[in-house]
This record gives sequence, C-alpha cells and structure tokens, in this order.
Amino acid sequence: MNSGLSNFGFPPDECKALNDRRDTEKDTIGQGFRWLSKAFDCFGFSGSLADVVNMVFAMMGQQPGRPGQAEVVQVVDDFNSRFRSGDWKRLWVPTHMMHDAEYDDMGSWLLLASVHYKRQSTLQVMIQLPVGNSFDVIEEKLIATTATEAFRDADSTNGQNVTEAASLFGLTPSA
Repeated sequence: MNSGLSNFGFPPDECKALNDRRDTEKDTIGQGFRWLSKAFDCFGFSGSLADVVNMVFAMMGQQPGRPGQAEVVQVVDDFNSRFRSGDWKRLWVPTHMMHDAEYDDMGSWLLLASVHYKRQSTLQVMIQLPVGNSFDVIEEKLIATTATEAFRDADSTNGQNVTEAASLFGLTPSA
C-alpha cells in the first residue's frame, strides 16, 4: 500500500498514517485503490503502459521475462526510490531513443526525458511519423524539444494511434 501511495506523491509519514487506518472498521484506502484501478480500465489510458514498465525494468537492469504483479510493483517502487533520490549511478539510462509517437512510446519518452532533465544530460530522440499534413503540427511540437528529430514514413499505418496519443499529450494535429 505504501508504495502505491508514494507513487502518487504521498510523503512517508502520510503513507504510514493512511496505512495504519487500514486495520480499522473499513479498508477505505484499499477500496479506493481498487476503484482507481477500475477507473483506469474504464476511462483511463488509451494505450498500454507496458512499454513504460519495460523501460523501468531495463533501466533497473532487470532481465526480460514475464514477472508477476508483485515483482512489477517492487521494481517500479525501487525505481521510484532511485528517481526521487537521484541515485543515477544505479540506473542504466539510455542516451538515444527511437519511437513512432504512439501512446506507450510517448509515456516512455516522458519518463526518460524526466531522468535526463534531473541528471542534466541530453537524450537524443528520433520520431517516426506518418506522411500527411495533418501531422505537421504534431511534428512541430515534438521537435521543439532539445535533440529531437522526426522523419516521415510513407509506409506508416499508425496515423490514428499517433493522433490519439497527440491529443492525450496536448498536441493538436493541423486540419
């Protein structure tokens, strides 16, 4: 429970106080987390967060595989601790990233860019976008960040996914 609360920014003393309340009449916090996960399923993310978790596992030096939920939570919690403390020496931090601007890639990019920002280092990014004027504004906004380039792929078939991700991240395609 504490790792879940701390991932939402609760300080340790509040995590403990809220966790101690779990043993009282009703486990309202546990119920809240169950409903929160249901809300994410119903209304939440339009894509998978698997790539973000994969990025965390890679940065933590974990072997690929099919970890159970408890292991995923533990690795994400450990990453969170290292991120918050600035323990960069114990993380593998990629210096280059290439992606196709779908939701999962944008989430991974955001995470990795946050690490580089905190480390005061540079991340080199190459983004593949579909061909078409409707992606000009998306490209313009994406490459406005440092060390980011885009290229257009005539064979790309993910235009709808890119548009959906762009709207989730506040990027608006041109008409």
